[in-house]
Amino acid sequence: MAIVGDGDGSREGLKREIRDEIRREDRHRRIRRWLFWLAVKLAVLATAVILAASLVARSGWYEVPLLSSWLYRPLEPIRIVVPLSGYGSEAVTGSALSRAEYDSASGDFAVDLTEQELTTLIAEAVTATADRSPVELRSVQATVDPEGIEVFAVAVRPKRDVTVRFLVAPRAENGKLILDITAVTVGSLDIPKVFVGLASKNLSGRLSEILPVGNGGLGELREIRSGEGRVVLVFHPKFNLPLK
Repeated sequence: MAIVGDGDGSREGLKREIRDEIRREDRHRRIRRWLFWLAVKLAVLATAVILAASLVARSGWYEVPLLSSWLYRPLEPIRIVVPLSGYGSEAVTGSALSRAEYDSASGDFAVDLTEQELTTLIAEAVTATADRSPVELRSVQATVDPEGIEVFAVAVRPKRDVTVRFLVAPRAENGKLILDITAVTVGSLDIPKVFVGLASKNLSGRLSEILPVGNGGLGELREIRSGEGRVVLVFHPKFNLPLK
């Protein structure tokens, strides 16, 4: 009887040991699984942080230790265009309108603006609205080619000045000038399309207001043509302009 009892006790003890070992292994498995997913989440978070820091560093908008000096590359304009010295927007607009070419068949006028005149208008508009702008812009200029208009500027920042470029596609719609912003680059960072759309409405409205016939005040805009170094606006005037 004593032998049988010892055998039953041994079996029960062995069962308890096996159960305890299974529980320990299950705990270890859960801990390993938890640690694995923690490592995955930390890796994803670290990747997102590094990516965000890299984007900020490429833009130059904020200083990111180590990354900014490595990733930030300032832009350069297509070519250097300086505003007309001693000319304001009224003088530039008057000069452009005095050169307007009249088409007797259609009754339309074509207003030709050079890059320097366009740069003068944009630079004056930026200066006039500087108190309402969250960012101070300097060295504003515009270049024109058949693909559209490049508006280039330098944004003043605490650590370093940052280059900014807008690519603008002008078009006529319902007799008014519409400026679609097709791309924005800050530093060496191309801004995603979704944010380009947000900037497009604001900048388009500001630029349209400063261009002759841009807001429809002088007449119905029929067509706009971009060429090398100049932009031509064709419109049907509301009143008589001096014939050339």
